[in-house]
Amino acid sequence: MENLIELINSEFAKADYVPLTDRLWKHREFDDFWMICTICGDYNVDELQEEVYNNLEPLRKDFPESEKSTSLLILQNLDDVAQHNYQQVIDDENNIYFFKKYVIQYTDDEWDAAHSMITQGYSGLGELLMKTEVFEQVKQHNNSPYHLLYTIAHKLPFVMMHVERKEYDPNPVIKINEELQSLFNWIEELPDMVGRNPDSAEIEAAHTAIDQWISNNNHE
Repeated sequence: MENLIELINSEFAKADYVPLTDRLWKHREFDDFWMICTICGDYNVDELQEEVYNNLEPLRKDFPESEKSTSLLILQNLDDVAQHNYQQVIDDENNIYFFKKYVIQYTDDEWDAAHSMITQGYSGLGELLMKTEVFEQVKQHNNSPYHLLYTIAHKLPFVMMHVERKEYDPNPVIKINEELQSLFNWIEELPDMVGRNPDSAEIEAAHTAIDQWISNNNHE
């Protein structure tokens, strides 16, 4: 894949969407439609939505359910990272006119860096972004080349993260340092009031016990 739109298209295909046009996707089974708009520089969200809405008129004739089931994905290409405007993204995504919207702002340099992380054997964002080394790099470095890829996965709710399932342990071992062990033991000895309505005497006794423990352990 040579550009961002090709990556986006590959994720739609993996999620079982089929293209109706080169920028319009529909889920193979459900009435879920996505329109992708590529923008260079600034745009007016209201004008953009009206233009897209008018262009989708043929779709509404064949798929009347698309009237209320189309999401708009806006890929805004910026000249410089300083042009990132997170407030604009929030405002545009919260604009209720016509479509539910998702906005991805990016520069060519950010795409080039992200693209370099997509190596041979790549099988989708869901698998790549769940790798421990990838997550740690993003957590430690604000300018990680993986940031754009995480943004894409965040904006596309159908991208599935591949998480390893662990067996549920109903009785996990709780490790507590020695300084807190006495407090833990004291809490365990308190009367169990879960699931019932204690009377005023029980509540007062609990308050007294807590005040006494704090006093005995020199806590303020």
